[in-house]
Amino acid sequence: MHKSQIFFWLMAAFLGGVVWRSFFTLPSIRYPIFLILTGILFFLGVIIKNKYGSFKNPWILAGVFLAAGIVGIIRYEINGAAVRNTGLPYLHEKKILLRVVVDDEPERGDARTHFLSAASAFRHDTDENWHIINGRARVTTRNFPEVRYGDLLELSGHLEGPASFPDFDYKAYLAKDGITSVMHYPGIHILARNQGSALKTKLFYLKQQFTRSFSRAIPEPHAAFLGGLLIGSRESIPEKITEAFRATGTSHLIALSGYNITIIASSVAKLFRLFLYGVIGEFLLPALFVILFAVMTGAAPSVVRASVLGILVLVARRWGTPYQIKNALTFAGAAMVWINPNVLMFDLGFQLSFLATIGLVLWEQRVEKRLWWIPHFLQLRASAATTLAAQAAVLPLIWLNFGTISWISPLVNTLVLMTIPWAMLFGFLTGLVGFFSSTLALIPGWFAYLFLSYELTIISFFANLTNFSFF
Repeated sequence: MHKSQIFFWLMAAFLGGVVWRSFFTLPSIRYPIFLILTGILFFLGVIIKNKYGSFKNPWILAGVFLAAGIVGIIRYEINGAAVRNTGLPYLHEKKILLRVVVDDEPERGDARTHFLSAASAFRHDTDENWHIINGRARVTTRNFPEVRYGDLLELSGHLEGPASFPDFDYKAYLAKDGITSVMHYPGIHILARNQGSALKTKLFYLKQQFTRSFSRAIPEPHAAFLGGLLIGSRESIPEKITEAFRATGTSHLIALSGYNITIIASSVAKLFRLFLYGVIGEFLLPALFVILFAVMTGAAPSVVRASVLGILVLVARRWGTPYQIKNALTFAGAAMVWINPNVLMFDLGFQLSFLATIGLVLWEQRVEKRLWWIPHFLQLRASAATTLAAQAAVLPLIWLNFGTISWISPLVNTLVLMTIPWAMLFGFLTGLVGFFSSTLALIPGWFAYLFLSYELTIISFFANLTNFSFF
């Protein structure tokens, strides 16, 4: 077995251990049994002669791979114990006063707001003293008073454990972000502002100002759509348009999913390639665009993970060989899973971005060769190949999670994605220019509006074909 293959299967064995532990809880005797079995395999590899040498001895390799799987199991256990041992679960079903700091950007809807908070202290109704505590909670509240990132809040209400659903492990889904508890519509008293990270505060402020910048130059609902494309903002998108995205399988465009970012990285590279050849046009500028994209969205962990995979697509297209890219993808996935083992089985965004990346790396060029009958105009053939390769990789996962696949999704995505990089580019320029001059921002804003209008028209047309009333 070649060294590159050994490396690949080591990473795969580690991931296999994480997957196994995600589904099965084993008795406490498991670790001694695993260690003994690993030792036996190593011993057999040493005493049995192999003409290929000890490094390629199958018994030794089996022991090494088993050991890597055990490491995956142990890493999952350690991470789960760290989440379970936080103090909040001991307060479930009790009415308490809880002091928390909002540690992520709140998600606002039409009638309610969701935010994540890190607890710092609590007391019961009958207590006079505050007690230090740690842990994260997901809080659902009304839109007023307005809660912001970095706010120090005093919440009064009942802390609960995540609800159980027969077809969805909500507890594990929240645990991937270190969340053990939920709170619904508590009483809220804002004690102080700006108690969070100064860097994250500036990033979120930049994101808000950027949104306002292009919103002044582009009318609705096009500006709301652009906000979803650029920064994942869905607050102002009308519900009917959101339903149209679902009907046509284009929701990923406004979800800021890993699948979206992976597609964007590939498409932007092709866009720059029209003007610049070599490493600058094919890698440096597209990679810089992906990094700026991540920064403008607040650099959330899910976006950072997807951006890393998107940049790997650029590396693969520019320099990669099959063995190198396969190992790089496996190593990147293993590294992300090492940081947070729960993302492998309970983070759909990570799963979509990883599969989409594999599809692009393995199949994009092959698909493009078979689409010879599609013209190169506006990178139509390349966009079609990108869409079909990525969608072929993620369709089984989409079907497994949602039980249905839109029959028009590949066609709509192909027609829309060929102009998405242009809409994003002119929208990005509109936001940047708008920081200095609202009047000058109208120039790139007009071009962005044209592409956004085309995309919304295509989506509305095919949504109507599915017996969906768009407007």
